[in-house]
Amino acid sequence: MDIIVVVVLIFLFTVFFTIFGLRLSNWVLSIFPGIGSIEVAVVFTAGFLQSILIVLFVLGSAWIRKAPLTALGFGNFNWNNLFLYGIIGGMGVFLMVTVIMSLLISLFPQPIQPQAIAELILNARGWEQILPLLLLVGVFAPVSEELFFRGFIYPVLRSRFGVVWGITATACLFGLIHYDLVRFIPLALGGACLNIFCEKSKSIYPAIAAHSMWNTVMTLFIIFYNMTL
Repeated sequence: MDIIVVVVLIFLFTVFFTIFGLRLSNWVLSIFPGIGSIEVAVVFTAGFLQSILIVLFVLGSAWIRKAPLTALGFGNFNWNNLFLYGIIGGMGVFLMVTVIMSLLISLFPQPIQPQAIAELILNARGWEQILPLLLLVGVFAPVSEELFFRGFIYPVLRSRFGVVWGITATACLFGLIHYDLVRFIPLALGGACLNIFCEKSKSIYPAIAAHSMWNTVMTLFIIFYNMTL
C-alpha cells in the first residue's frame, strides 16, 4: 500500500509539473543564466524536484511505519563492498548494458532515437549546460531511484516472493518506469545487477554507487565520443 501511495504521489507531481513546470524552470534559468537553455532547465528542474520528493516520500513512509533506516538499506557500510560492487560493479553494468544495447541496435532496420536526456547532453553547449545534467543523472537519479527500487520496493517483494522473484519483479519495474520499451531488456538486466549488489552487500550504498558510475560513465561517453545508446 505504501508503494502504491508513493507511485500516486509521483504521478500527481507529474501533473503538477505539467501545469507549473515551465514557470519554475524559467525561475531556475533566471537564477542560473549560464544554463542558457530552457530545455535543460526544464529537465533539470523536473528531475531534481522529483528526486527530492521521492526521497521525502520514502523516508516519510518509513517514519510513519516507525521502521528503522536499516530497513531501507542504510546500514552495513563497507568500503570494500563499495569499491567491489559500487565502482567495479558499476563499470561492469555499464559494459553489459552497452554491449546488449549495441546488439539490439544492430538488429533494428531503422536508427533508434536516443533518450531525451542523452540527446540534451549530446547537444549541450559548454559545461554550464552539461554540469546540471551530469549532476542529475550522476547524483540525484541514482540516490532517489535506488532508495525507491532497492530500498523501498525490493524488500517488500523479497519478503513476499523470495529473493529470485523479488529481484526479477523489481528489475522489470525498474525497466518499465523509464518508459522505453526498446531499452527495457538492458535496463531491466542492469536493475537486476543493482539488486544483486544490494543482496550481496546487505546495503543500499553499493547500488547507489554502481548506478552513479553507470550513468556517469555513459554521460562521459556521450560528451567525449558523441555516442548514444
